[in-house]
Amino acid sequence: MARRMRDGTAVFAAVVPAPLVSFAGETGRFTVDLKYNENFQRGPRSPALAARQTTPAHDSKSRPDGEYYAEVLVGTPPQRINLLFDTGSSDLWLFGAGVKGKVDNGQAKWNHTSSSTAKLVRGGTWSIGYGDGSGAEGTIYKDTVSIAGASIAGQGVEYATTVYPQHNGDNILGVPVSGIIGFGFDSGNTASPQQKTPFSNLKPHLDQPIFTVDIKHRADGTFGFGFIDDSKYTGNITYTDVDPSGGYWGITSTGYQIGDDEFVETNYSGIVDTGGSGFVVPSAAYRAWRSKFPAGAITAQTVLPDFTFGIEGARIRVPGNNLKERESDGTYSLNIDEGGESSAYFGSPSLTGAYVVFEDGDNGPRLGWATSN
Repeated sequence: MARRMRDGTAVFAAVVPAPLVSFAGETGRFTVDLKYNENFQRGPRSPALAARQTTPAHDSKSRPDGEYYAEVLVGTPPQRINLLFDTGSSDLWLFGAGVKGKVDNGQAKWNHTSSSTAKLVRGGTWSIGYGDGSGAEGTIYKDTVSIAGASIAGQGVEYATTVYPQHNGDNILGVPVSGIIGFGFDSGNTASPQQKTPFSNLKPHLDQPIFTVDIKHRADGTFGFGFIDDSKYTGNITYTDVDPSGGYWGITSTGYQIGDDEFVETNYSGIVDTGGSGFVVPSAAYRAWRSKFPAGAITAQTVLPDFTFGIEGARIRVPGNNLKERESDGTYSLNIDEGGESSAYFGSPSLTGAYVVFEDGDNGPRLGWATSN
C-alpha cells in the first residue's frame, strides 16, 4: 500500500541511539504466525486499478484490508495490538487512545500513558492516505515493540490521533486489526522525522538479513525472520533484483502463462505487497486470461484458469481458484485486474502459491521465489 507524505519541520537535536534488540527464544531467527482475517471487506474497486501504479505515492494500489495480521506487543507493560503485516509500506502505525474517526469496539487502541517506556518524539508528525479515501495521522512515540518474542526497545510507533474512512464510509481497517506494520524500505517511511522500520532495526541482529513470506488463499500464513525454512517450499529458490524506489520491493517479471498455454516472454514491473488485496497484470495478459471463461457474472461454479508469472527463469503459478473472492453479500468478484502495457502489481493473491524471500544484504536488495508447499 502506498502512502502520502506530510511535510514537517521537527528534527532531532542530537544523535539518536540505535534501538536495543533482544530475543526471547533462539537468537537471530523467529517466526510470526499470521492470521487470515475472515471479517475483512474489500473496498470498492476502480475499473482501472492498475493505473494507480503510475500515480503519486499517496494513492494505494489496493485497500489496506487487514487480510493477514498478527498480534504485536507495544509498551511496558505490553499492550496487545493486532497489526496488518505489510510489505507495501514502511510505517508502523496504530490507533491511539482517544482516536477520532470511525473505529469499532473490536479494534484495540494503544494508550501511551499506560506505558512506562513510551517517549514522545517532540514535534514529530505523520500522515498517511490511501486511494480509497481512507487515511490516518498523528504523533510519534518511541517504545518497546515485541514481535513473536523479538523485542525492539526504542522502535518508532506512529500514534493515530485521527483516522478517516473510505469514500464509501467503510472503516480504514476491519475488526480486529488496529494498525499496520510496514516492511518496506526506510526511505518510504512517511513520518517526520523519518523512522526506521522494525525489519531495519532487527536486521543487524538476524542470522541472515532476510524475512520470508508464506501466505495462503483464505488461510493463515507466516512471516519468518533471519532464516529460510526449507520445509515450506519445493524445488529451488530463484532470485531477482529489487528496485527499491519509493521504499517499495519492486521487481520485473519475465513473462506470463495462461493455464496450459505457451509461456509469453515479456517484461513488466510492479511492487510486491502483502497488504494489498489485488493482483494487476499487463493488459495483454489480462485479456488472454479473461478470454478463457464466459463473460458475465462470476459464481462459485466459475472455473478460472491459472495465471503463471515469470521470475527470471522460474515460473510462479497462481491457482485460478485464488483469483476470485466471495463478497459479504454472497456474490463473487475477481481479484485480478488489468494494468498498462508493462505495469503490474503483486498483491496478496499473487503470493498465495509462492514462498518469497525478502533479502536486503550488502549486495543490495533482492527477492527469492519458490513454489510453496
